[in-house]
Amino acid sequence: MSNLNSIGAIIIGKNVSDSIENTINSLLSVCSQIIFVDTGSDDGTAEIVTRLGAEIYFFKWNNNFSDARNFGLKFLRCNWALIIDSDEILDLKTFTEYKNFDIPDEVGGLSIKIKNYLNKEDQTIFQIHHYTRIFKNHPQIQFTGAIHEQIRPAIEKMNLSIIETEIIIEHYGYQESNPEKKQRNLSLLKEEILHNDNDIFLKYHLATTEFSLGDLENAFLHFKEINDSPLLSTEQQEITHLRLAQIELSKNNVQNVYFWLNDEFENMDNEGLRLFILAAAKMLENKFAEAKMLYLNEKVQKSSLVDKSIINQAIEILKTII
Repeated sequence: MSNLNSIGAIIIGKNVSDSIENTINSLLSVCSQIIFVDTGSDDGTAEIVTRLGAEIYFFKWNNNFSDARNFGLKFLRCNWALIIDSDEILDLKTFTEYKNFDIPDEVGGLSIKIKNYLNKEDQTIFQIHHYTRIFKNHPQIQFTGAIHEQIRPAIEKMNLSIIETEIIIEHYGYQESNPEKKQRNLSLLKEEILHNDNDIFLKYHLATTEFSLGDLENAFLHFKEINDSPLLSTEQQEITHLRLAQIELSKNNVQNVYFWLNDEFENMDNEGLRLFILAAAKMLENKFAEAKMLYLNEKVQKSSLVDKSIINQAIEILKTII
């Protein structure tokens, strides 16, 4: 048995002086060691990191996130590693609940909740996904993949398990549109897929990146290619169908929207968005009463993925029609 009393955080970044202080401050009370891997900052990031007491190591960027993460792992002296980015904050309340939890020896990693805030003006709009961000410090547990790097394969290769927790990391990076960063990710993903053409996970992230950049044609082709893959998690399958339906909706292909959103989703936030998209499809068909019922559905009202101001506007418009 072990616990998280001996845990160190690893952060990689470049020119993140506007956010790194918040990240490090969220770690100081629970991490025995904080490592910052600097990939070429010239904006004062290094001075902030040093002032806050974190260790800083310099890594020449080579377009490979795994190499940078594994470089940081070389300096870790704690029993457990916590991976966090410079636009994220560790939720101390949820982490503290697990700090003294007895972790069985056969467990090599902890899956936590990444809470992605999507709207700077409205903190009620967010998306949650699960990711293995805490794992044992062991020389055989290393990241793989140039982008959207993975630690799970290394943990499973050692016949260790990964358990799901309620620990939360809050991610604010999606609130600001960064086309340059997205284009960089797109190039890295395309390069990685050249060497791993059968990697469904990479293709999912490629489609997601294309969708976020507005390249709906290629996003549709890649989402459609992987939509039936059993390798996708339930959450990823739901997102895939939502994106396919949104693209069809943008083309006014209503019947295809119904095709992709035919089944109820397990995730309640995704289900609310599914019903919201169906309401928009009903509006295109002038089925206003059905659209109103969907907009008023409790799952739509409670979904963290739906902008409530848009719902209210739609309902006000419908009041003038029916």
